[in-house]
Formats: sequence, structure tokens, C-alpha cells
Amino acid sequence: MPRVPHVGCAALLSLLAACGGGRQPEAQPAGFPPAPLPPYSAGDSYTFDDGTVDTVVGATGDQIRWHTATGSRFVTSRDVLLPPIA
Repeated sequence: MPRVPHVGCAALLSLLAACGGGRQPEAQPAGFPPAPLPPYSAGDSYTFDDGTVDTVVGATGDQIRWHTATGSRFVTSRDVLLPPIA
């Protein structure tokens, strides 16, 4: 009867696994609030990882007007990682 210990271990492991299923997860601590977006003014620039540089031409409220090194112009919100709005 050498199989009895193996069956006993398998049954015990099944019971232990079933006992842990009803446990409620502990509450996670609150994270940090988001950092405020920076104020932009004409002449400020943003450099991306690929070396692309966009420069601020002007800012009105939450709309920032930019131009690129190739002369393209676009408008974004103050979050430069979001797509352009115009």
C-alpha cells in the first residue's frame, strides 16, 4: 500500500486549496494623486525619446500651440502625451 500516502497528500492539498477560496483580498492603500500639469509659455520645448523636439509658440488657458522642427504646427491640451486637438 505505498499509494496511500500519495492519495492522502493529494486529498489534503485539495482541501487546503479549497479553504483559501473564500478569503477576501486586503484593501490596497491609496496611491499618490496625479501630478499637476506644467504651465507652458512661448519658447518652452518638449523632447521625446526619439529626439523629436516640439516648441511652444503660445498658450491660452489649457490649449497649447506648438511647432515642430520641420515647421508643422498643432494644438494640444496641457498633457503633451495626448493626441493633438487641432
